[in-house]
Amino acid sequence: MSEALTSSHAISLCYVLLPFVGAAMGWITIRLIRILGLYPRKFYGIPPYFGWQGYFYRHKQFYLHHWSQGLLDQLANVQQIFEHISPEKLIHHQLDYLRPQLDSIVDNVMAKNNLMLWENLPILLKNRLYSRTHRLLPRVLDDIIEELSDGMSRALSFQALLEYAESQQPGVIEKIYREISGPSFSQIQYFCMGYGFLMGILQALISYHWQLFTLWYWVITATAITFGFYWVARKYLELTLSVEVPYLSAIIKRRQNMRRQNQEMALATILADQVFSVKNIAGALFLTDQSHQVQRLIKRRLSSLVEDADIRTLIQVTIGPVGYVKLKNTLTRTLSKSIMEPLNNEAFNQERSQQVNLFLQKQFHSLPAEALKDERNEILSPLSILGGMVGLAIGLPLGLFEWLLSLL
Repeated sequence: MSEALTSSHAISLCYVLLPFVGAAMGWITIRLIRILGLYPRKFYGIPPYFGWQGYFYRHKQFYLHHWSQGLLDQLANVQQIFEHISPEKLIHHQLDYLRPQLDSIVDNVMAKNNLMLWENLPILLKNRLYSRTHRLLPRVLDDIIEELSDGMSRALSFQALLEYAESQQPGVIEKIYREISGPSFSQIQYFCMGYGFLMGILQALISYHWQLFTLWYWVITATAITFGFYWVARKYLELTLSVEVPYLSAIIKRRQNMRRQNQEMALATILADQVFSVKNIAGALFLTDQSHQVQRLIKRRLSSLVEDADIRTLIQVTIGPVGYVKLKNTLTRTLSKSIMEPLNNEAFNQERSQQVNLFLQKQFHSLPAEALKDERNEILSPLSILGGMVGLAIGLPLGLFEWLLSLL
């Protein structure tokens, strides 16, 4: 009699635990898919097939291109971003930085190229060069910024900005990936917990009704449940966006709108602070494949600072035409570097990023709902095969565990 009670108690405990085990497996399955979609960042194993690399990092260039063409191009163009940074603010900031040290820059360059000439140059001519440089610099900077702004869309692409941002701050594109896919992963993760709980109840009812306690029953049913987790969750995600249910539809749409607003704000912040920042745009212009063209533009504009007729004649007579060209190139190169330095100022970057952030939030708000949905699907759809593999890998040991649990 006591043995029968003990056996009945064990079977009852097994049935009570099954729904909770199913819920835990639902959470773990989606969590593993999410992790394996990103990690490891580098390939581990024997290439090309025996090993693993996170799907996102294996196809990083595809996502960079897709986000540039499919999402960012819908938001704005590079020239609009630059206009919201405000060229006038850029010029003012650069002038505030350069004016106090402009004389010392001229002194250092002139002394470096020909110390004897510079020391013996009449003070009147020195002051003339200083005065000319101070007078012309605002106009030169204005011309440079205006010309860069007009050709910004041709000189720089969103993909180049994303790639440069990633090279300077590794992990930027992963943040974008997480913000696009994170809300959906969280949603299906909680759905799979509920789905696993219900499947655990169904498992228990079938086992109890037909008295099925064999290893094969537990392994087959557990594997079928875990194998279908990701696919069922994907279908659920699509249904919540399309099915109209009385009374519930308003609640669902309200939650979706809140989720989307939070997502848009997070994406706008990442893009404004780390991709469309002043220093990132300047770096992408000056330090990538476009740098030669941009540097030629800057040198051409800056060369006018030292093209005073009297000074040019005196220098050419003293050190020759070749020496004058060398001196002019050195000065323009030094001033080019000096122009870049204030653009790395963190306080200035944060101030301008706030304006870009507000602009991007408005642009995101005006996008159709399908825009972010398409980007989300480009992340979730390719992981379907991985979802099935993870489900199989979890289902087999889960079935064995449930069988052992039924034997207690």
